[in-house]
Amino acid sequence: MYRIGKNSKMLPARKLLLFFLLGFFAGTAFAGLFGRNYMDYAGILSEYYLNRYQYTEILREPLFLYLVRERFLPVAVLALLGFTPLACAGVYGFFGWQGFSLGTVLTLSVWKFGGGGILLCLAGMLPQYVFYLPAWTLLGMFLCVQRGGGGDFLRLRGQGRPTVGNLVLFFLIFLLLVAGTAAEAWINPELVMKILPIL
Repeated sequence: MYRIGKNSKMLPARKLLLFFLLGFFAGTAFAGLFGRNYMDYAGILSEYYLNRYQYTEILREPLFLYLVRERFLPVAVLALLGFTPLACAGVYGFFGWQGFSLGTVLTLSVWKFGGGGILLCLAGMLPQYVFYLPAWTLLGMFLCVQRGGGGDFLRLRGQGRPTVGNLVLFFLIFLLLVAGTAAEAWINPELVMKILPIL
């Protein structure tokens, strides 16, 4: 089972938040230095893409299957890294990249659409990130502690053998990822379409 330790120098969740914020600030700086030159070609922020998106019929089932591959693959890679000494490095890199991506997109969005850019970013993240963030955080804490990288929060017992608690945790992470993917396929497109006309 798991136990919550009181003597850890820095809880794993705080470390993950730290790397996320470092990535966010790095993404903001990157966008500030180089973003303006590429703003018109910034994928989902391009006028062409946004205009087409408003009139596109979203096929939910194919989108869901596509998102399953896109969202589960990084998690599977992280899980595999959990069997190596690179587990914590992979987790910190993953959270840093998520922060970098958000910082870059948010900065470019605000430059291009003003305050509406913040709404666009929020719409693009909701509601799926309500499920993704807890799933990533639980997995990240588990992997880092398993490799001895973060105090004794969720510490493994039994020489790394699966326990009932471990299996419950993995099942919860799986459910959160499925719920997030379903929300991204069925709810998020409608939310984004409602925001686009006010930009």
